[in-house]
Amino acid sequence: MSSSKRQTISGLLNVTGLFIALGGMTVVSVVSLGLGARVLFDREGETAFPTIVAEYFWIGVWLFLSAATVLLVGWAVLWLLARRISRPISQLAESAERAAVSSAEVELKADPRLDEVHRLAASFNRLLVERARQSEEIRNLSRNALHDLRAPLVQMCDEADLLAHGLVNPEEAAMAIQKEGRALMRIVEASAEISTNYSGHDSMPPTELDVAALARDVADVYAAGAESKRIRLSIEIPESLSFVGHEIKMRRLVGNLLDNAVKYTPEGGWISLKLARTEKGVVLEVADSGCGIPRCEQTVMYERFYRGAAANRCPGIGLGLSMVHSIVMFYHGDIICVSDVGKGTSFRVFLPC
Repeated sequence: MSSSKRQTISGLLNVTGLFIALGGMTVVSVVSLGLGARVLFDREGETAFPTIVAEYFWIGVWLFLSAATVLLVGWAVLWLLARRISRPISQLAESAERAAVSSAEVELKADPRLDEVHRLAASFNRLLVERARQSEEIRNLSRNALHDLRAPLVQMCDEADLLAHGLVNPEEAAMAIQKEGRALMRIVEASAEISTNYSGHDSMPPTELDVAALARDVADVYAAGAESKRIRLSIEIPESLSFVGHEIKMRRLVGNLLDNAVKYTPEGGWISLKLARTEKGVVLEVADSGCGIPRCEQTVMYERFYRGAAANRCPGIGLGLSMVHSIVMFYHGDIICVSDVGKGTSFRVFLPC
């Protein structure tokens, strides 16, 4: 809509109030004049006619003044009402404009007595918080991605230099370059998949899955790793449990949680995998007796490429929990982490049906 056709709330209320007041004034005047005319014509006698006309005249003047007073008072009330409604909206718009051009965090404030405007300000504030979070995530992603992508690129360049100077066997150099290239591709593909999950869109339609059988298959994959560390893996899964979703996402969800549990649980520990259905959805829980996650790391552990202090002793690129969180958000679910350093960690995932 062009700026010449835009109208303010106060202007619309003022114009509407003016027409309402004029309409009311017209109705009152017509009805009053009609009643006066009836009285006039019902009078008998010629001598009474001038008196009747005079009375009728003054009645008309009084009605006109009364209607004019009603018009002015009504317009004034609507004008004050328009200002009362439009002023907080204008202030909110100005605050939003300042927030749009400001790099600092700006909180929009509104009169809490106006429920709609207050809720609008609260929605804007949530939007600003989410924008700040996404901006911080992009900065962290860029910083961490450059660090994690640098290692395989450097290795590939070193192998290429050695190959160019004839200091390494060509087949060995080719295999090393391929290995680092595949590692680099896995990083890029995993990061792209996480972004796709957060967008909430997938090119493949969901299908009905037996997540109980799927979870057992994934657990079998990690059972060998757990057995090599003498870790007791307990599974509590129903015979079957249907869920409408994507098989690849569900396998990554269960697999990444189990992978972390096996990595960070010391020898002789335990891991439990539980799956159950509730009235509103599916609950998946993976718990372990591992090293635990410090409280200061629990607020940032879902960021891409983030690796805590304990992760430095284990191989990885810091995308496992990011993948888990993105899949949970894709299905509009929830994930809760309960962890004590030195005692273990529990991840509880809820996916609505």
